[in-house]
Amino acid sequence: MVMPGLQGYQKDLDPYPFNLDDAKAHMATALQALGVKDCASLGKLPFGYNTGADHELRVQYMAQAWNKAFGCNFDLQGMEFKVLLPRRTAGDFIISRDAWGADYPHPNNQLSGLFTCGGGNNDVQYCNKDFDDLLAKAAAEPDQDKATALYQQAQTILVNDAAAIWLRFAVTRYEVKPYVTGVMATPSDSQLPGDLFFENMAITQH
Repeated sequence: MVMPGLQGYQKDLDPYPFNLDDAKAHMATALQALGVKDCASLGKLPFGYNTGADHELRVQYMAQAWNKAFGCNFDLQGMEFKVLLPRRTAGDFIISRDAWGADYPHPNNQLSGLFTCGGGNNDVQYCNKDFDDLLAKAAAEPDQDKATALYQQAQTILVNDAAAIWLRFAVTRYEVKPYVTGVMATPSDSQLPGDLFFENMAITQH
């Protein structure tokens, strides 16, 4: 969950290497726990996503891949983002598309409100007290190296619990003309590079 470039990023934390045989075995274990013979017996699983933002192909691809591999069927529910937000938080979907952009470049922003018990942005209703305790200790730890280790322990729990399936870190490329000066790009830029410090920018004679 913690993106590259931020304190606590764990390059080697990847418990989901592609292995279809292992995936089928895990699915069989899950279906047995649910008391059903196959995924199709669960009916059409609600899959919510927001339209108009280029997510349609990804959603369709995943639904088709999971149908082919596991026999699961889906009810793809596309809607405006403002409609998706409250429904996703309310738990209306078995699967839903989600994303996060850092409000500030720190692992606490990547982990706390998104996955702590009752967190304001905890769309998956995940709750693990050990995870919460580690985040609280990390936030109170003045030694940054010790804090980073605690954040990484928390993130390892989160990933091993499979609270979400992390697919990608989005990367945006910008071209800045050589006559535009004073651009101070930060990891928290919203729409344009340096948009937190527009007052520093200038267009020189060209």
